[in-house]
Amino acid sequence: MVLAKSKNAVGLGNSLMNDRFGRGKGNDRKKVSAGIHRTDQSGQTYVTNAPKEAAWVKMRSVTEQGALDEFLSTAELAGTDFTAEKMNNVKIIHTDQRNPYLLSAAEERSAIKKQIANKNRLTVPRRPPWDASTTPQDLDQREKASLLDWRRGLAELQDNDDLLMTPFERNLEVWRQLWRVIERSDLVVQIVDARNPLLFRSEDLEKYVKEVDTNKNNLLLVNKADMMTFAQREAWAEYFKDAGINFRFFSASLAKERNESMDIDEELVDERPELSEKIFGERADAGGVKLAEESANQEIQEQEEDEEQWASEEDLDEEDDPGTRILSTDELEALFLANAPDVQNTDGEHARKTIIGLVGYPNVGKSSTINALIGAKKVSVSSTPGKTKHFQTIHLSPQVLLCDCPGLVFPNFATTKAELVCNGILPIDQLREFSGPAGLVAQRIPQSFFEALYGVKVQTRPLEEGGTGIPTAEEILTAYAIARGFATTGQGQPDQSRAARYVLKDYVSGKLLFCQPPPQDPSIDAREFNRELYDVKHLPQKRQAMLAAQAEASMTGSEDPSLMDDTESLPAVPLQGEKSNRLDKKFFGPGQGSAGHLKMPFNHQYSEQGRKQIAGRKLTAMTTLEKGIDPAELKYMNSKKHFKGNRRKGIMSKTDFSQSLFASGVKSQTAAERIPIIARHEVSDRAKETLNLVEKFVEEECVPADDLFHAQLGDGERRWSTYPPMIDELKARAKKMGLWNLFLPKNHFKEGAGFSNLEYGLMAEYLGRCRTANEATNCAAPDTGNMEVLAKYGNEAQKKQWLTPLLNGDIRSAFLMTEPDVASSDATNITLTMTRQGNDYVLNGSKWWSSGAGDPRCKIYIVMGKSDPNNKNTYKQQSVILVPAGTKGVTVKRVLSVYGFDDAPHGHAHITFDNVRVPASNIVLGEGRGFEIIQGRLGPGRIHHCMRSIGAAEKALEWMVARVNDPRKKTFGKPLSEHGVIIEWIAKSRMEIDASRLVVLNAAMKIDEKDAKNALKEISEAKVLVPSMALTVIDRAVQSYGGAGVCQDTPLAGMWAGIRTLRMADGPDEVHLQQMGRNENKRAREVMEKLAKQKAMGEKLVNEYWGKAGKPKSML
Repeated sequence: MVLAKSKNAVGLGNSLMNDRFGRGKGNDRKKVSAGIHRTDQSGQTYVTNAPKEAAWVKMRSVTEQGALDEFLSTAELAGTDFTAEKMNNVKIIHTDQRNPYLLSAAEERSAIKKQIANKNRLTVPRRPPWDASTTPQDLDQREKASLLDWRRGLAELQDNDDLLMTPFERNLEVWRQLWRVIERSDLVVQIVDARNPLLFRSEDLEKYVKEVDTNKNNLLLVNKADMMTFAQREAWAEYFKDAGINFRFFSASLAKERNESMDIDEELVDERPELSEKIFGERADAGGVKLAEESANQEIQEQEEDEEQWASEEDLDEEDDPGTRILSTDELEALFLANAPDVQNTDGEHARKTIIGLVGYPNVGKSSTINALIGAKKVSVSSTPGKTKHFQTIHLSPQVLLCDCPGLVFPNFATTKAELVCNGILPIDQLREFSGPAGLVAQRIPQSFFEALYGVKVQTRPLEEGGTGIPTAEEILTAYAIARGFATTGQGQPDQSRAARYVLKDYVSGKLLFCQPPPQDPSIDAREFNRELYDVKHLPQKRQAMLAAQAEASMTGSEDPSLMDDTESLPAVPLQGEKSNRLDKKFFGPGQGSAGHLKMPFNHQYSEQGRKQIAGRKLTAMTTLEKGIDPAELKYMNSKKHFKGNRRKGIMSKTDFSQSLFASGVKSQTAAERIPIIARHEVSDRAKETLNLVEKFVEEECVPADDLFHAQLGDGERRWSTYPPMIDELKARAKKMGLWNLFLPKNHFKEGAGFSNLEYGLMAEYLGRCRTANEATNCAAPDTGNMEVLAKYGNEAQKKQWLTPLLNGDIRSAFLMTEPDVASSDATNITLTMTRQGNDYVLNGSKWWSSGAGDPRCKIYIVMGKSDPNNKNTYKQQSVILVPAGTKGVTVKRVLSVYGFDDAPHGHAHITFDNVRVPASNIVLGEGRGFEIIQGRLGPGRIHHCMRSIGAAEKALEWMVARVNDPRKKTFGKPLSEHGVIIEWIAKSRMEIDASRLVVLNAAMKIDEKDAKNALKEISEAKVLVPSMALTVIDRAVQSYGGAGVCQDTPLAGMWAGIRTLRMADGPDEVHLQQMGRNENKRAREVMEKLAKQKAMGEKLVNEYWGKAGKPKSML
């Protein structure tokens, strides 16, 4: 829906003006020296205020910006006005196996070739030169200009060369932190992810470090190296050496585990000192590499059964090459000192520490590395590093000082956005398009390993049907969603988006491992490079235990087993289902003379030649089903005795019945014929004809159109900015049939169709059977009640302006009474103020459950407010006023949902009134007449609601009858209709619907007799009884459908949600019950006197009887 504009709304124009004039801060405009000089398109210069923001706001990382934000930030850096250019990004979605969000092999090679050609243009912003004479304002302007030139260069690279880049950092404050780290550090350490080191490495950053000071050194620390095999580390080590890159492998997670193991050993030694020499002696002999669990004796292992068991990569590698070995924390600190330049001590008293600067992407484990170093050295810090948002220094040891830079994204090339998601650069939780990243996972992770890891079976498209042999994103996500029970709210289909979040998070965290091979010519096969990662050892312990029974040789038949070789599915599901067993038993079972041999084609039994012609009772039953008749009715034709009796009474014979049955089926009654006999004489012939037309229009036009209504609603905000065009088509048909404005009763309104409340009540029952019928006939709430208010209480000007377009169906309306901050069931509690100021009323307050206010066609609000709060009569304090929907100060804050249904585009809005000025001529009937108006409005309106609810209950009963007689749905070997409890549900539903209908029609006749005040008791009875009855009937229908009853496959869930609100709308049930109870209790004295009199008369009669009979009075 289109929300009313707030005066605080920030658009492009407002943002520029607020930036230009500083939000009206006149004092700041006078400080020209502290302002920013800008130039507009005509060349004129002006000065704006420097933005003042909190420190935490300045340090927010900005990697991706919307069009407006990027425009404003660029304008702020350049001090120049820009014009916008509308761009059209349309992506064609293909339905074949190819994922449109991924590149083909040829496209990827072409993109990589362009990336290599433009590799030197990937730079980081430089800090402009400065000295002691540079003022802060000049330095700030230079830094902004430098960042702007850098961003322009990258933008040109993206636009002109069509290259995709990482969402690099755009916040100047974050780059200032990097400049500080580079200027202060002796050794700058880039921490990268071992699974794709080159993506996270900035080659230009190393050049910039040397530009700042040639004595400074660089180091590439490859973190998460425990996720790589030894062969993969060897390959990358060879690449780094050939490229002249100073590197080392490290694992923060392994270092953390070692620290925890040492803490456990120290606790054991404290408890048992005799173990000290054994534990630490063995560790010393192993060179500090063996873990505590491997060195402790069997007695300690038995006492510490719950201790974490793990083995480091060093225990598995027998090599001593420092280039491939994963360093420990002690070795890492020594590495820092060895690679740092010699430090010149300028302070004679205190030795200067070697400063190590740590930089890297936000997700490469930089903070984890610092935590591992601190844990090993037991350095006390005020707060644990992690998710760093600002520059900080950490004293690691007497020789080393760490400078931690906030994590930032350097500019680098990427082939697709899916690659950025899989590498953890783009956030998964904010992901909208998941098929690309999931497709990349499906290509990289072997299907057999994916199935073994999650215990799922991925159903892929066969090769003969166009499959590629590699699962698609949809196939793996569907398998995962089914295994985990993830289903969409609507159709109950596998929830692929939710499954994608879990799978992608497992990929980023390393549960699904894939390491990029180093670039070579010829290139290394990625699947072969990662082969060792997909053996059974890389599965979780539970999955390994499940597969332990299978020998490695039986899995692959090779000496080097891997799950990549397993082309068959793992035994997570039965190899042969029950259906296959039945077919085999029937085909190959004993007694089958031609078992295993087909005499005719398999489909012969389904052909016309192979099918036997049915006859007899089967033919009769089939014919009845084709005619839409219940076959159970035929059982009465099978008794000769039954039809002999009928023949004597002149009733049709068995043959006559059969002929009649198959000729035209059972004739159903018309709507007019179904009118209860006690009300039939009150219904005119014209009304009966119209009632039949209403039934035909609803059942043949509106009910089938409900699905089209929901299909034309659209998604997102479009649901509130438009309405289904099929409504206008239905309205035109209804007008042509004379089914328009049926609700206005003839006794009180000349504008209506001329029907009584009773006659329209019968029609409303059919209108309540679907979503579109009420609006199609211009009989939808709240318009019906609002039109009654205007027709009965409005003046001529109000009728001309608002009633006429409402009667024509050109606009919609809303009724605003309920408030969120008070108990609105007592209308005297309402607090929205209506203050008279001259010729206007000024409204202030809040209303909610304003049904209809979400519709873009809603043009008028009928608002109830408190105009005279000091009136002693609390029922004279309220007034009703007309407020046009577009009035200044009216704000639609939100649209409320009803049990998850938003009822778009109709909607139920929460609306605020902020100094809303309305002409006094908009008051309805007069000041202080609010209660009189709403009571007159609610009387007939409650009848309408009740009859619509009866119509919904009738439709629910139809759905239930259809469900329990569905031959496909059997329980315990028989249809649901043959279960006694189901038949009881149907019978009770029919009795309750018919009884409730009589109650409502009685109230309608009472209103027609005089007015709504004459039928208060009857209206309350119907208001309380009918919604509860309808909910009970719908609930039975839902129960008969099971899961289908609570989803959108049937209209039952929407019916239940809508009718449940009627127990609160137009006065909650408890208010009506209280009023009825009080009125009924007023008869107490009369009833008591009558009963006492009757009792006395009874005693007198008994005494007289026993006296004449000669019986003693003591027997009385």
